[in-house]
Amino acid sequence: MRLWLQEEETACQEERKKNCNKFLPFNDVKVASTIPITPPPHALCKLWKGKYVELHYFTNKGLAEAQSISHSVDNNTLALMQDEQGLHLFIPFAMGKAKETVIPDHELT
Repeated sequence: MRLWLQEEETACQEERKKNCNKFLPFNDVKVASTIPITPPPHALCKLWKGKYVELHYFTNKGLAEAQSISHSVDNNTLALMQDEQGLHLFIPFAMGKAKETVIPDHELT
């Protein structure tokens, strides 16, 4: 009986070594009941690239506008846009043109 318990303990230790991620302790973290409010995808894309982003996207009004945009779009989704010369281009949806209603930074209070 004792030998069997030792073998079982050894097998359990080997299992923990092989699959250490399987035995990680979890903290008591509550699951969020609301969806976090994030800026529009094109503003986030600009941030990731290190480009300038207008402050309007981070105001209450800008974040409220962002809530109406679907964030469930795949990163590989393309949008049909027209450039200055009138040519049609397929560009990533996240890089789509910003809204024209953006308030310039110097006019924000």
